[in-house]
Amino acid sequence: MRASWSTDLGRIARQRRLDLGWSQEELAAKAEVTRQWLTRFETGKGDPTLSKVLRVLRELKLHVDVAAEERVAVTRPRTTIPVYKPASVDTSHLAAALEQFALVASRVKKPDEKALASALVAMQDTMAGAMERLSRSQQQMRGQGQLPSGSRSARGEDQQEAK
Repeated sequence: MRASWSTDLGRIARQRRLDLGWSQEELAAKAEVTRQWLTRFETGKGDPTLSKVLRVLRELKLHVDVAAEERVAVTRPRTTIPVYKPASVDTSHLAAALEQFALVASRVKKPDEKALASALVAMQDTMAGAMERLSRSQQQMRGQGQLPSGSRSARGEDQQEAK
């Protein structure tokens, strides 16, 4: 009889035990295993140790031959890890905000707190708009599966959630 897995050996051992007219208690005592372990082995539950399996098979006068062609490594299913394309984000709006700030800053000849405050407010507004557009772009990319949902969000998105 041919066996590929320990569950096959368990079924073969059970059939042989029944053919010999032995109870599980009798075989367990002879093989020095517990009846509970023998039940799990015969029903294919659990992960039996080789030493116990060999003791049971020896008591049943069953022999195991390992043929060369059977010594093949068990193939395990491969785990697929998704690969995402690098996100292409349009940063031209950020460059435009910096250019606008540089233009406003170049017009200030002497440090004027009002002008600096006005330039700062204009820059903050421009940056907030840019961050909002970036956040929308990220949300759109997540919706299209181009960006994993667990990725770090833009500040504008964090600020909206905090509100």
